Amino acid sequence: QSSASVAIALPGKDKMTLHSRGASQLFKAADITDEMLEGVKLFHFGYPPSMKYLVENEGEELEDLLKNVKSKGITISLDMSLPDLKTFLGHVNWRPILQRILPYVDLFLPSLEESIFFLHREDYVEMVRKAGANNLLDYIDVRGMAEKLADELLEMGGTIVMLKCGHEGMYLRTAEKERWGNMGKAAPNSLNGWYDRKIWQKPVKVKRILSRTGAGDIAIAGFLSSFLHEDNAKTALGIAAWAASICIQSYDTIVPIKRVVKQKRRSRRYFKMKRGLAKVTAIGLCVSMLISLAGCSGGGGSATTDKAAEKAAEAVTDKNIQSEAEGTQEPIELTYWYWEDEQGTIENMLKDKWEAYAGDRIKVNFESVPSSSFHDKLITAISTGTGPDVFICKPMWAPELYG
Repeated sequence: QSSASVAIALPGKDKMTLHSRGASQLFKAADITDEMLEGVKLFHFGYPPSMKYLVENEGEELEDLLKNVKSKGITISLDMSLPDLKTFLGHVNWRPILQRILPYVDLFLPSLEESIFFLHREDYVEMVRKAGANNLLDYIDVRGMAEKLADELLEMGGTIVMLKCGHEGMYLRTAEKERWGNMGKAAPNSLNGWYDRKIWQKPVKVKRILSRTGAGDIAIAGFLSSFLHEDNAKTALGIAAWAASICIQSYDTIVPIKRVVKQKRRSRRYFKMKRGLAKVTAIGLCVSMLISLAGCSGGGGSATTDKAAEKAAEAVTDKNIQSEAEGTQEPIELTYWYWEDEQGTIENMLKDKWEAYAGDRIKVNFESVPSSSFHDKLITAISTGTGPDVFICKPMWAPELYG
């Protein structure tokens, strides 16, 4: 029979799961055939601690499975689960198993509680005893423990360790650049913003938590999706936190995510993006050029500002851009974030000139952000998909923003 689980979510309580292990107890390496792996870039495998056959003999079968997948040049991500301490699986010594399998794992994605259990079972049992029916994480130094265990896990192999830490968020630890060479087909084209990182991601605040069921899985899905879309590490963590925040506000683990994605796809900004990245990029560069040259002109540089506006307008009225813009019912709309300078705001300097040249075909919404909070607000906005179309950026932010 198939494996099956029933998750019981009560208001104000953590989830309870009724699980029938079924056929998962006989799952073996040969069940993943070479035919199944054709064309695969990322192989995500979940919950081996609940699969008896895989973990017997110090994980020999699990090692065979991962070794075969890795031999195809496929990137491997591994999610874990916490077995019942009273069962056979709850007494398995996981340290030698991890030492055996982690050299084949590129992204290791357990929770903090699971990591404590795998590496320090006796300590974990004592922590559970002291916490009783309460949350174990309330009784430990979460940050100190997560950082220590992430380093310990990374030493065993792999490239990325992400620990889910409940109310403290998530902690990401990545290997040095030299370790990324064997990551496989899903490895980022650019490693900037990924190697040798130590990043904490706070949870996204929500008005009400209905159920935590599936939040960890949804967070991992968000992280892996961002990873596959060539985002950098900090952005991927932000997407993971955002996805989890949507999940915990509903008893359903999937529908709310689908709804938000659907709304984003229907949004005006989404369709602007679909009309052509080249168009948005060209217009964004025009706005940037206009603002950059005007900023250099100073208080008495109106001639330079006028010239910049003319050049920007000429680029904007390029035949391809113009025809596409005129074919839409609504004007193209862009958001530009900036911080104020000593000569006055960019909005006051340029808004009238831009509108005079671009007319009503292209509207730029200038938004002033205090310089003291600009960096953090920008990173958060981009991580959650609500960032501006164009923005001022200090050179040292580039690796963090663009990965």
